Amino acid sequence: MKSPIGLVPLVDPASANEEQAAFFARTPAIALFRLLAHAPQLGGRLAGLGAAVMSGMTLDPRLREIAAIRVGYRLNAPYVVGQHERVAARLDLAPDIVAAIQQEPPGPGLAASEAFVIRYVDALVAGAPPPFDDPAYVELSERGRVELATTVGYFSMLAIVTRSFGLQPDATT
Repeated sequence: MKSPIGLVPLVDPASANEEQAAFFARTPAIALFRLLAHAPQLGGRLAGLGAAVMSGMTLDPRLREIAAIRVGYRLNAPYVVGQHERVAARLDLAPDIVAAIQQEPPGPGLAASEAFVIRYVDALVAGAPPPFDDPAYVELSERGRVELATTVGYFSMLAIVTRSFGLQPDATT
């Protein structure tokens, strides 16, 4: 299957070469990895970073998903938004909160920490200084601050890559 703009076909795992098959043995065959299979070594490293972001951090997973969705929204990356709306649902993030994340300005009903993450993402995406004086930032541990910045950076990179190839959310994940 080609990406919607047809620049790079998504690798079919059934037709993968040896290096790509080894990559698929370690990753699910979602559109992102079917694209990254063209550069399996790079794809493997990105998958490793993604695994760390998704499961190896102390940052509240709900805040991680708010950051992911807001990055995708702000960078116009439907793949990131769609994939992470599903993750947010599995974390029982209420649909009205998910909708509020994707509004300008963000909708009502957000907890202070959730609203902070949106302000933090917005500042970084705009190239502005993050709100270091925000009480929610001050409450984060040093590790949490690094994890939040890395989360925003990781999803910003994925947003740019997936938008570059017109990837849309997978039918199921």
